[in-house]
This record gives sequence, C-alpha cells and structure tokens, in this order.
Amino acid sequence: MLVAAEKREFAGLLPRLARRESLGWSLDFCSAAVLGGRRVLLVANGQGGRLAGEALELVRNRTEVDAVISTGFCGGLDPALAPAEIFVARQVRGPEAACYSAWLPECAHPHVRGVLVSEDRIVQTSRDRRRLREQGGAAVDLESAALARRAAAWGLPFYAIRAVTDTAQESFCCDFEGARLADGRLSYRRLLMAALRDPAARLPELWRLRQRADLAARALGDFLANCRF
Repeated sequence: MLVAAEKREFAGLLPRLARRESLGWSLDFCSAAVLGGRRVLLVANGQGGRLAGEALELVRNRTEVDAVISTGFCGGLDPALAPAEIFVARQVRGPEAACYSAWLPECAHPHVRGVLVSEDRIVQTSRDRRRLREQGGAAVDLESAALARRAAAWGLPFYAIRAVTDTAQESFCCDFEGARLADGRLSYRRLLMAALRDPAARLPELWRLRQRADLAARALGDFLANCRF
C-alpha cells in the first residue's frame, strides 16, 4: 500500500501501472493496480498524519496489507538535497521524539538515504529547517510518522520514499500552514486568495513550486517503478 497526501504525487507512477481500477472507498483517491507483477493499492487522503493514518486504517479494515510505503513530496533539511532528488528514509522521527525504523528498497537509481523528520506543521522557514537539521534530520514531511507508528504496531514492513520539492535554504512567502483546513487538508483556494494579496512575491513562488512538484512526481514514479520491496 502506497500512501501519499494528494493524487498528483502519483502522477509519475500512474502511467506505469497495469490493470488499474478505482475503488469506491471514502478517500480522496484510492486505486488498485499491478506494478512489477504485484498488486498495489494507491491511496491519498490529504495532508498530515491524522488523515494519512485514517486512510491506512480504513484500507486495512477492508483488505489485506502486507507492506506500507509512505510516499509523495518532502522538504529538504540537508543543504545538499536538490529539487526532484529522491530521498529514502532509514529512520523516521515523529513528534514527542518517537523513532521508527524504515526498510530500504532495492533500487539502482540514484537516491539519498537518511533520517526523515515527520512534523505536525508545514515547515516554512530556513531557520526552522536548520533547527531540524541540527537534530539530525535530512528531510521533512507531514505523514510518515503516523504511518510508521501503525505499521510498527501491526508488524508490517514500512518504507518511506519521497521526492524533494523545497530545499533547506528556502523560506516560503506563502503561508501554507495558514491555508490548511481544520482537518489538515491544504485549501488551494485559500492559498491562492492569500497569494493575490501580494502577487509579485507569492504567485512566482507558487508557480515555481508547481513546476518542481511536476518534476518530483516524475522522478518519484521512475524510482518506485524500478524498486524491489
């Protein structure tokens, strides 16, 4: 089972799937398919650990799951990480100092391994990124700790494979955290309306991040399609 925040994070992988079928479950996106001769489930249910965890629990209550893969985009904490670079976690650190080991896939494609920090809030400034880097993190996301915790409790193999969209040196002009809804989902309408109040600074940032997301999704799809789990 591959879990992302949004369907667009699967954009590079979807063309590589065989026998894809949509599942009518109450999630933002849920599809079954075959990848490399194995049946896979692709799920997206919004940003944050709460929504990711709910998605995993719903799916596991409906069908058998033999491994959990947290995937999608991440932010860089290591200054060496570049946009669209693939990051594979060997450990996930969550809130309250919780730590979870992650399995490593077999893949000949270039990638970076390290510690993935999973935060409750979107990390928006280079200062906050430096703080997390000083604590040993190399990349940051929102969902992996919640997924790793459940996988560990259920005795399932857990992987975290992400593609970088924003770098350690960057601070956002846009308030992404402020654009999240009460359930954690990112409201693009709210984000755009806020950007229009300072279009010269914020609209180019949104466009740049969208272009990076497209590149990251393609790189991620290529990597996942060539992994052995």
